[in-house]
Amino acid sequence: MVDTIILCGIILFIIALNIVERHKATKREDDLLNRLMAKDFTNYVQGTKQLKKKPKQKKDITLTGLLEKPDSDILPVD
Repeated sequence: MVDTIILCGIILFIIALNIVERHKATKREDDLLNRLMAKDFTNYVQGTKQLKKKPKQKKDITLTGLLEKPDSDILPVD
């Protein structure tokens, strides 16, 4: 019984290592492909900076928020 539990633990550990290595290899291959596709190093650096940028989170638009804006072209409807 103990041998089976140890063997299952080792198998799960090897599976976890395999998943991590695949993830790292995919990132490495993507980076190498990006380097090959770039015209020069500055183009590559600019592209990697754009990929790392997080998109700005937009706030939800509400009716009260629109009406409170002084530059709003929307007029309240009665």
